[in-house]
Amino acid sequence: MGHASNDTKPGLKKFVLAISWAILIGIVSLLPKSVLTHTKRLPFEHTDKMAHMVMYGILTVLMLRAYSGLSKIGVSKMTRIGVELGAYGLLLELLQKYTYAGRTFEISDIFANIGGVLVGMIIFKYLKPFRL
Repeated sequence: MGHASNDTKPGLKKFVLAISWAILIGIVSLLPKSVLTHTKRLPFEHTDKMAHMVMYGILTVLMLRAYSGLSKIGVSKMTRIGVELGAYGLLLELLQKYTYAGRTFEISDIFANIGGVLVGMIIFKYLKPFRL
Protein backbone atom coordinates (compact mmCIF):
# COMPACT_ATOMS: atom_id res chain seq x y z
CA MET A 1 0.00 0.00 0.00
CA GLY A 2 2.82 2.46 0.81
CA HIS A 3 4.44 1.57 -2.52
CA ALA A 4 1.48 2.93 -4.53
CA SER A 5 1.64 6.31 -2.81
CA ASN A 6 5.35 6.57 -3.62
CA ASP A 7 4.50 6.04 -7.31
CA THR A 8 2.07 8.97 -7.33
CA LYS A 9 4.35 11.47 -5.60
CA PRO A 10 6.53 12.24 -8.66
CA GLY A 11 3.37 12.91 -10.70
CA LEU A 12 1.94 15.10 -7.97
CA LYS A 13 5.21 17.05 -7.74
CA LYS A 14 5.04 17.73 -11.48
CA PHE A 15 1.50 19.12 -11.12
CA VAL A 16 2.49 21.24 -8.12
CA LEU A 17 5.38 22.70 -10.12
CA ALA A 18 3.15 23.41 -13.16
CA ILE A 19 0.38 24.99 -11.07
CA SER A 20 2.93 27.03 -9.11
CA TRP A 21 4.38 28.36 -12.37
CA ALA A 22 0.85 29.25 -13.57
CA ILE A 23 0.20 31.11 -10.30
CA LEU A 24 3.50 32.98 -10.65
CA ILE A 25 2.51 34.04 -14.19
CA GLY A 26 -0.84 35.22 -12.82
CA ILE A 27 0.78 37.25 -10.05
CA VAL A 28 3.33 38.88 -12.35
CA SER A 29 0.64 39.59 -14.95
CA LEU A 30 -1.59 41.33 -12.44
CA LEU A 31 1.04 43.34 -10.58
CA PRO A 32 0.38 47.06 -10.78
CA LYS A 33 2.25 48.82 -13.56
CA SER A 34 3.99 51.01 -10.97
CA VAL A 35 5.72 47.93 -9.54
CA LEU A 36 6.93 46.82 -12.96
CA THR A 37 8.34 50.21 -13.97
CA HIS A 38 11.04 49.81 -11.31
CA THR A 39 12.53 46.84 -13.14
CA LYS A 40 15.40 47.36 -15.56
CA ARG A 41 14.54 47.16 -19.22
CA LEU A 42 16.69 45.15 -21.57
CA PRO A 43 18.30 47.10 -24.40
CA PHE A 44 16.19 45.61 -27.20
CA GLU A 45 12.66 46.14 -28.38
CA HIS A 46 9.75 43.79 -27.53
CA THR A 47 11.42 42.34 -24.44
CA ASP A 48 8.02 41.91 -22.83
CA LYS A 49 6.78 39.79 -25.74
CA MET A 50 9.81 37.53 -25.39
CA ALA A 51 9.07 37.24 -21.67
CA HIS A 52 5.48 36.20 -22.47
CA MET A 53 6.71 33.55 -24.90
CA VAL A 54 9.28 32.16 -22.47
CA MET A 55 6.89 32.08 -19.52
CA TYR A 56 4.12 30.37 -21.49
CA GLY A 57 6.58 28.01 -23.18
CA ILE A 58 7.82 26.87 -19.77
CA LEU A 59 4.25 26.59 -18.49
CA THR A 60 3.29 24.42 -21.45
CA VAL A 61 6.24 22.06 -21.01
CA LEU A 62 5.53 21.77 -17.27
CA MET A 63 1.82 21.04 -17.84
CA LEU A 64 2.50 18.51 -20.57
CA ARG A 65 5.10 16.78 -18.36
CA ALA A 66 2.58 16.61 -15.53
CA TYR A 67 -0.18 15.18 -17.73
CA SER A 68 2.18 12.74 -19.46
CA GLY A 69 2.72 11.07 -16.09
CA LEU A 70 -0.97 10.15 -16.05
CA SER A 71 -1.45 8.91 -19.59
CA LYS A 72 -0.07 9.15 -23.09
CA ILE A 73 -0.24 12.65 -24.55
CA GLY A 74 -1.73 12.48 -28.02
CA VAL A 75 -2.40 15.31 -30.43
CA SER A 76 -5.94 15.90 -29.16
CA LYS A 77 -4.89 16.08 -25.49
CA MET A 78 -1.91 18.28 -26.36
CA THR A 79 -4.22 20.57 -28.34
CA ARG A 80 -6.74 20.74 -25.49
CA ILE A 81 -4.03 21.64 -22.98
CA GLY A 82 -2.64 24.24 -25.40
CA VAL A 83 -6.08 25.83 -25.86
CA GLU A 84 -6.62 25.90 -22.10
CA LEU A 85 -3.26 27.61 -21.53
CA GLY A 86 -4.03 30.11 -24.29
CA ALA A 87 -7.38 30.79 -22.61
CA TYR A 88 -5.55 31.35 -19.31
CA GLY A 89 -3.39 33.97 -21.02
CA LEU A 90 -6.50 35.63 -22.48
CA LEU A 91 -8.16 35.64 -19.06
CA LEU A 92 -5.14 37.36 -17.52
CA GLU A 93 -5.14 39.99 -20.28
CA LEU A 94 -8.84 40.66 -19.67
CA LEU A 95 -8.20 40.94 -15.93
CA GLN A 96 -5.45 43.46 -16.69
CA LYS A 97 -7.96 45.50 -18.67
CA TYR A 98 -10.81 45.37 -16.17
CA THR A 99 -8.98 45.61 -12.84
CA TYR A 100 -7.38 48.65 -11.34
CA ALA A 101 -3.72 47.87 -11.79
CA GLY A 102 -2.72 50.45 -14.37
CA ARG A 103 -2.27 47.63 -16.87
CA THR A 104 -3.63 47.46 -20.39
CA PHE A 105 -5.05 44.78 -22.66
CA GLU A 106 -2.68 44.06 -25.53
CA ILE A 107 -3.57 41.71 -28.36
CA SER A 108 0.15 41.32 -29.08
CA ASP A 109 0.57 39.83 -25.58
CA ILE A 110 -2.06 37.22 -26.41
CA PHE A 111 -0.21 36.32 -29.61
CA ALA A 112 3.05 36.09 -27.64
CA ASN A 113 1.35 33.82 -25.08
CA ILE A 114 0.02 31.57 -27.84
CA GLY A 115 3.42 31.57 -29.53
CA GLY A 116 4.97 30.45 -26.24
CA VAL A 117 2.40 27.67 -25.91
CA LEU A 118 3.19 26.46 -29.43
CA VAL A 119 6.94 26.57 -28.80
CA GLY A 120 6.41 24.67 -25.54
CA MET A 121 4.40 22.01 -27.37
CA ILE A 122 7.15 21.60 -29.96
CA ILE A 123 9.84 21.40 -27.29
CA PHE A 124 7.84 18.81 -25.36
CA LYS A 125 7.16 16.70 -28.44
CA TYR A 126 10.71 16.61 -29.72
CA LEU A 127 12.64 16.59 -26.43
CA LYS A 128 10.38 14.17 -24.55
CA PRO A 129 12.55 11.16 -25.53
CA PHE A 130 15.38 12.90 -23.65
CA ARG A 131 13.35 12.82 -20.41
CA LEU A 132 12.54 16.50 -20.45
